[in-house]
Amino acid sequence: MTQSHPHTAFKVRNAEDMLRLKEALTANGIPSYGPTRLGPPGQASVYFMDPFGNHLEFETDSLPDVPVGPPDHSQLRYEWRG
Repeated sequence: MTQSHPHTAFKVRNAEDMLRLKEALTANGIPSYGPTRLGPPGQASVYFMDPFGNHLEFETDSLPDVPVGPPDHSQLRYEWRG
């Protein structure tokens, strides 16, 4: 499988931490996509971007029953107000 975009991924310990990180992104107005799965069952990723447009990912191997498919990068852009 070829990678559709260069990015940095951060391994997340468990499903609870993954969901907390997703909530923190949302609470801070940072668009994200996921959790979604490209790997085996249990694998899940949440994609987002930093203010400079770098693609980032939180990834865990302990979140079952998430949709399968690549991220929609058009939903990740935002204007940083820092």
